[in-house]
Amino acid sequence: KIKMSWASSDDMFLSSSFGDDVNQYRTNGWSVYITPKKLALGALVSIVLIVGLVIGAVLLLEEEDIIPDPNETTDTGADTSTHEDTSTHDVEPEYEIPKNIIIMISDGCGPASYTLARSCVGSQLNIDELLVGSFTTKSSDSLVTDSAAAATAMACGVKTYNGAIGVLPDKTPVGSIMEAALAKGMQAGLVVTSEITHATPAGFSSHSVSRDYGDFIGSQQIQKNIDVMFGGGKKFFESNNNQNRDKATQLGYKYITSVEDFKVLTNKRVIGLFSESHMDYNIDRNATQQPSLSDMVEKALFLLTKDNENGFMLLIEGSKIDLAAHENDLASHIGEIIEFDQVVGIVKDYADRHKDTLIVATSDHETGGLTLGRDGHYHYDPDIPNGIKKSSAKIVESIEGLDDTATMDMIEKYLGFDIEEYKEDIRNAIITNKLEDIINQIVAKEADIQWTTHGHTGVDVNLYAYGPSEELFYGQKENTDLAKIITSIFSLDVEAITRTLQDFDPNPPESL
Repeated sequence: KIKMSWASSDDMFLSSSFGDDVNQYRTNGWSVYITPKKLALGALVSIVLIVGLVIGAVLLLEEEDIIPDPNETTDTGADTSTHEDTSTHDVEPEYEIPKNIIIMISDGCGPASYTLARSCVGSQLNIDELLVGSFTTKSSDSLVTDSAAAATAMACGVKTYNGAIGVLPDKTPVGSIMEAALAKGMQAGLVVTSEITHATPAGFSSHSVSRDYGDFIGSQQIQKNIDVMFGGGKKFFESNNNQNRDKATQLGYKYITSVEDFKVLTNKRVIGLFSESHMDYNIDRNATQQPSLSDMVEKALFLLTKDNENGFMLLIEGSKIDLAAHENDLASHIGEIIEFDQVVGIVKDYADRHKDTLIVATSDHETGGLTLGRDGHYHYDPDIPNGIKKSSAKIVESIEGLDDTATMDMIEKYLGFDIEEYKEDIRNAIITNKLEDIINQIVAKEADIQWTTHGHTGVDVNLYAYGPSEELFYGQKENTDLAKIITSIFSLDVEAITRTLQDFDPNPPESL
């Protein structure tokens, strides 16, 4: 029998008052009575269990090849060079290999910007659950990168100087993962809200000693066999007597510029450019004139999935997140991030339906040096950007020709808060042609945030991944690792692309 009873004593002693049949132990006030026959039986059961566990562990180790099979032949050090090397044959990979890769760049979006966007939305962002690490962003010649050097790092796996597109510091061309993917038979797409020839898409699809040669970059993009290109920048295709546009159509591209043509589009090998330069901020966008980033991504996914056995590489950029930060335009900046995050939701849904799709998202750098809280205030107000209805540039456009009273009413209407204390500053800014800057400063003060620069900063940026092989992106990494890891996953031969570029001159010809 086992009997337990509470006793008040805290001592420990052995008593034989119950004879040979029972031993009594009292420990910390508990009395325990154990029959010796039961004790012997319990010991036997324990021994059996321990032996079973040992045997099971041995079998498991043999199954995992941690313990070698003694019947197997072991390496004796003899020369086996005449035997076929089978080290890479019939070996299961350590991770599942995806078929498609979607690379998402939130240009100029730092951690503080995501925090503010989350506050403005009032809930977790779609991208939050994909967070796996961070990237450092320095270029070869500066601790603060520009978009061109960052794009080259992410696309080609090398550090280069600020302003460089797909070239090394010595200005020789270097292959990109998109070019290597196309050479392997994969399809490819570029979807951006900047000019299609801007730094990030250019870094994946061209080679130029300077990011400023838009015509030259466009002339290369149309010869890369990229299946889908959506964005802005018509001026680089319709300049020089439509030189790039006409060449694109000769190469079999459908060239479109209207939302109507975009909506009925059903076939790939298309270039859709919907603005002369960069596309409008989402806060200003006229849906009858320009598709949204979400619209373009959904269309690109449809086209790239159709009749495709070899997979695709799609580059998506929320380009104007960066441009708004350069202007210190808070509402436009947050609006672009929220639109980008909606695209993340679209892409994640696609990946959930197409399990062979890997998503990797990051930023090329942070822009604006955004801080949440200012002047010693432990506070910031997301309701301020939420209430603004136009970009600061469009607000300035809207008051042209208005008198003082109408001007103040219009500005207050679009900002969504009382501007009485700022009216004199606004009047002076109109005279000095600095109204856009003053509006952005007023918004920042009201929201209790601060911009520290109109340029880039050197902080690390977030890294996100989702899908097969996502674990390879875990942790803190260099931005060049994006290209290196993708090259490894998809067995891309970037070096072969670099060899084909040996005779290519990354300086633009005089005709461009």
